[in-house]
Amino acid sequence: MSEESASLARVECGAKRRLHIHWGAGNELHLCDVQKDEGASRAEPPSQSTSSSSKLTVVKWGWQSGSERRICYDCLQPWIEIQKQRTSGRATDASWSATILEYSERVSEVLGRQDDVRVPREVPATEEDVWVAFRRVVWELLEIFYVRQPPSLNAQIQDFLGWLQRNSQVIASLGAEDADAVPPSLDAMLRSVYERQFPETDESYWPCVRLLVFLGFNEAAIDLLGIHSAWQRWQNRDPAARAQFEILESLMTVLQKMPRLAGSSAGTALGAKVFENVSDYNLYKSKWSLACRQLLQNEALWRECCETSSETSEGAKALLSGLLGQESTLREDTRSWPELLCSQLLHRYPTVDSLSELSSLAEYCVGKSESGSEVISDILLAIFSDGVQEVISLCSRALGPWFMAHAPELILARPARRELREVLMPIRGRLGNQFEFFVLDFAEALMTNPGMWQTVCEYLAWCPTCGETALQTFLSHLPLADLDDGATLVALQIANMHGLPAVAAQMCRSLGLRCWALGQLERAAYWLRRGHDDGRLRLLGSEASGDREQERLSDLLQATKGGWEDREGCWRSCEEVLAALEGSKMTEAKKQGARLDLARSMAESFLSKI
Repeated sequence: MSEESASLARVECGAKRRLHIHWGAGNELHLCDVQKDEGASRAEPPSQSTSSSSKLTVVKWGWQSGSERRICYDCLQPWIEIQKQRTSGRATDASWSATILEYSERVSEVLGRQDDVRVPREVPATEEDVWVAFRRVVWELLEIFYVRQPPSLNAQIQDFLGWLQRNSQVIASLGAEDADAVPPSLDAMLRSVYERQFPETDESYWPCVRLLVFLGFNEAAIDLLGIHSAWQRWQNRDPAARAQFEILESLMTVLQKMPRLAGSSAGTALGAKVFENVSDYNLYKSKWSLACRQLLQNEALWRECCETSSETSEGAKALLSGLLGQESTLREDTRSWPELLCSQLLHRYPTVDSLSELSSLAEYCVGKSESGSEVISDILLAIFSDGVQEVISLCSRALGPWFMAHAPELILARPARRELREVLMPIRGRLGNQFEFFVLDFAEALMTNPGMWQTVCEYLAWCPTCGETALQTFLSHLPLADLDDGATLVALQIANMHGLPAVAAQMCRSLGLRCWALGQLERAAYWLRRGHDDGRLRLLGSEASGDREQERLSDLLQATKGGWEDREGCWRSCEEVLAALEGSKMTEAKKQGARLDLARSMAESFLSKI
């Protein structure tokens, strides 16, 4: 149930009604609203109007869309492999962090992982895309701070900066209340610019160039500067384009030589001069910043440029101011807190060396911009403040059962586990801990979908304390009558594979009794035999034998009809039927019925001759 809605469903139930409530499978509730008919006699059957006034409502929550089911299937095997290794004691090995990293990368690939920081991710187009994007963004964030083991904190912050670059547009769209509040994507801005004959005349040209640079997409910004019409005019020997040409050429050089600190992966800072040592970075950055300031202080060049194109002069000056870390410029040209935080880390505070400083900077950026997902900002700040329990609480409230069933492996990989003692302790009054009940909660959400019962069994089987009992209960309540024999055999295989032979036998017996009641004796015998129910097998065999004898007697009685004119043949047939009755294993009631049929047949034949 979401916080915004007061209820999952509303069912009318007046003074003359009764509401019957029955739990279904997992997160499923059946509510039957029955109308009382006080005027009808108790001896009379219920009228059609009374039955039609009753209403059955099935309430389900945690239902999976098509994308969610695909992700469930694709992530199941990596999750099971991790559980197997944890059960075998591999969690204490030195290579365990690498194993968890591999697991995290496999899951995030299913969610649409993209490590390329040359372009940002596109805004999700549908509700299912939003569901996937939301979880992918947070999953990657947990991986950066809990799973990866970078060589230094600076490298970790650069990984986080790459995360901001890739996901800034997505986070802004997740925080928007409606589509109109979503900032225009960079793709849309670039499309309108490239369609112009003179791109720099488009009002979004320079804002787009600055935004690309402030977010670290220098290659895309250089490409955009390259379509400025001043290049063509200078090649055509237009002297009025000289100042614009020199400024554009200088900007390209500045962007190509812009320094960055290295992250934990090689692709963190594509298109930039990368340094692994902070001292070397600061030395180079001071020289690079001096070149930017010298260009900015060339008043004659800027005056000449302004005379031919004020837009180019103002746009380029603002770009250089932002590169030098001017606060007002960075705030004006970014549209959400992820973009502002990204620009601050790139151009104003590139050498933040503690999570507390990073947390303060993030709080400042979130406070200065209303755009962007509040949930992600809260999770981000909780990670920076080392509040593991708060991270778990925020994720459980916002990201749903699937995420919480799979993400604990990332949280458990966190280097300092002292704060995890509370969540790893058994819940009061229960056996399992908090992380195990996340898996159980996810399994209950899957139970509402009949097509995912095999997936439910896999998740329940790996719950260390409650899984065996839960799996036993779930298998025992499977609607075997609605499954074909192939699916039933799969259910039996699952029960035997997880050490539940008694459950498998009981399933066979239940299905055998069901087939027996439907008159499917051969099928009933097959399942009772698999369930080792020898007593019912003997009863079934006796009943089958009695049924065959009854068929034979019916054939004899049918043969005697119309044959009573011959007295000798009459008594011979009568003796044959009576002898067969005496030696049969039929119940006495059935024998008496056969004798009555014989007498009736004789009486009808003699009476017809009178």
